[in-house]
Amino acid sequence: MVLWWIANIVLIVIVFPVVVVLLRDVLTVTKEIDAYAKDALEHGVLLIAQLDTLDDLDTTAEASERVNAGVQRYCQALERLT
Repeated sequence: MVLWWIANIVLIVIVFPVVVVLLRDVLTVTKEIDAYAKDALEHGVLLIAQLDTLDDLDTTAEASERVNAGVQRYCQALERLT
């Protein structure tokens, strides 16, 4: 019976505090991970909203090709003048 009481005291004095400390550390890290996940979700949603403007990218590419063709014609005309 004495060994039973010694085991109970060891359990209460040593094991429970260790379990509480480890659980607290795990919960702290879990809260940090949750904060990072919420932050990633928030910025991911903002990024998706910015991707809606990609539809206009084709128009921009076509316009830059037209401008490039105009610049090339202008440079060729300048070369003929010199």
